[in-house]
Amino acid sequence: MANVTNMFGEPATAADNTELIKLLEETLERARAGSITGAAVATIRADGTIGNSWAGGDQTISMIASVSMLHHDFLHAVAR
Repeated sequence: MANVTNMFGEPATAADNTELIKLLEETLERARAGSITGAAVATIRADGTIGNSWAGGDQTISMIASVSMLHHDFLHAVAR
C-alpha cells in the first residue's frame, strides 16, 4: 500500500474545528429528520491524509450532480 502525503505542507491543526462540528451536527439533524437521504463526504485527517465516503447510493444521478456542484463551488470559492 502506498503512503499518502499532504500536497500542501504540514497537516493543519485541529485546534478549532468549530465550523466543521457545526456543519456535521446540522447535517446529522437533517438526516435524522429525513430531509437528507444521501450524502458524500470528503475528509482531511489530522495527519494530512485524505478520504471520502458516501451513503444513499440508490440516488446515483442526484449524487453525481451534487458532487459535481460541490466540486465547482469549492474551486470557485478557493480561486477568489
